[in-house]
Amino acid sequence: MGRMKDTFGDRPYQHPHAQEFMPQDPFEGLERREKGVRRMEERFEDYMTKARMALKNSGLDYVTSDDLHRLFPLPEGVHHNAIGAVFLHSMFARTDHFIRSTRPDAHGRMIRKWRVRR
Repeated sequence: MGRMKDTFGDRPYQHPHAQEFMPQDPFEGLERREKGVRRMEERFEDYMTKARMALKNSGLDYVTSDDLHRLFPLPEGVHHNAIGAVFLHSMFARTDHFIRSTRPDAHGRMIRKWRVRR
């Protein structure tokens, strides 16, 4: 089966919304993430500070979002995106190590291990 042709058969078929699916600026996603992290820092500054200190004072060399949920649960009214933003700080070093989450609501997804900088 060849490529689909339009109604008249003279051009390859193009989805009517194809432009919406075309890649945009490759840095746009990173810019959006940085903006979201800044927003979490501003809106939930108290939570972010206390959560980081709870992880740093845990005595663990490596931490995950599961550890954060266990040591300093997300309070009512704090957006769940704040969890990931906690780790985007100089207090933590990104690693290439992942484990399966043990929290039932995480559905066994892979989560990153972060090294605690002392």
